Amino acid sequence: MDKAKYSKYCLVPQCESSSIKTPGKIFISLPVGSSKNQKKRRMLWLRAMRRNTDDISENTRGFVCEDHFNFEEDMENYLKYKVLIQTENKLLNLEEAF
Repeated sequence: MDKAKYSKYCLVPQCESSSIKTPGKIFISLPVGSSKNQKKRRMLWLRAMRRNTDDISENTRGFVCEDHFNFEEDMENYLKYKVLIQTENKLLNLEEAF
């Protein structure tokens, strides 16, 4: 399936963020995988969101929006990411000017 043809929505209860309503937000993918470690990480994420782990299939691709993270503390490569995003935004602004 083409990634551009579906929308992302935040799985955190009462959060209304989606890639349609808030297209500028970052959506982090819920951990997936069949290894014991990946399943445990997914379960921890669901519990942190106060979601019943039985309500969401282990095959469901889910997302959590940026509102529920502190990127400076949660992201190992935050500075590198921030510089890349700023550079990309400047390039986009330049393209729009022409």
